[in-house]
Amino acid sequence: MIQTYGGDKMKNIKSEIVASYERNGKMYVILELDISGSNQFFPDLPDWADFNVSITYENRNVCLVITYDDKKWEQCITVNECYEQKDIDIFSIGIGKIYLKTLSICPTEKGAHVSLQVWIKAGPLDTKIGEYSKDVQ
Repeated sequence: MIQTYGGDKMKNIKSEIVASYERNGKMYVILELDISGSNQFFPDLPDWADFNVSITYENRNVCLVITYDDKKWEQCITVNECYEQKDIDIFSIGIGKIYLKTLSICPTEKGAHVSLQVWIKAGPLDTKIGEYSKDVQ
């Protein structure tokens, strides 16, 4: 069985097998793709400038709000010690899933330090969109 991504977007792309090998009973093929004139092969990824990250802090509670287009994700976390979490799904858009690859919140003398990385999983692509780091008080 051959699994492909791209559907109709693949039909105008020229490809050539440049190498192949077999390991553990599986065949691996390396392709050269000529995608000139076909900028639709890879989906247009969201622009980090189109995201809005808002963070508030009150009485050791850190509230995060991330918006993109008409999507909104929010979460409040009480921070008494450093809080770290990975791979938090925040919302889905047409081409894939937007998620926080990392979220770190650590208390500071007057508030908290928040840092996060926003990624997208779209088909076989897993791509960083942007990152955010800020002290809040």
